[in-house]
Amino acid sequence: MEKHGVQTLQAKLVTMPGGEAVSVQDESDEKKTFVGGKNLRYTGLLKFFVPKRGYGYIKIDPGFQYDKEGVPEEIRVETAEMNCGGGSPKYMTDVMVEFGIWVSKKGAFKGYNVTLPGGAPLEAEDDQPKEEAA
Repeated sequence: MEKHGVQTLQAKLVTMPGGEAVSVQDESDEKKTFVGGKNLRYTGLLKFFVPKRGYGYIKIDPGFQYDKEGVPEEIRVETAEMNCGGGSPKYMTDVMVEFGIWVSKKGAFKGYNVTLPGGAPLEAEDDQPKEEAA
């Protein structure tokens, strides 16, 4: 693979011994308290995400019922929770998204595993149409 004029290697289809999926995210998720559980998904509008600042805000669609009180209409999302298929999130505004919600130790509600509706990864900074190999 060539990136910025430099030839690099990229691993594909990496698994644990025996073919089990690799999941580093699960270890950090064990420490989180989720609204509605880890696998419950909500929808909303990513108002903006600024990579240089490392965060953005999501306006949650109305009508959801929560198992915790105090969930605001808008929540913050940080770079680590922007699911771009392994890439870095790019600057975005007004994008419909799907996400989970977790509560920080200080009581802040935040976006978790933010994707496009249906679970597809968000667009990454370096996403470009791939050239066909000749």
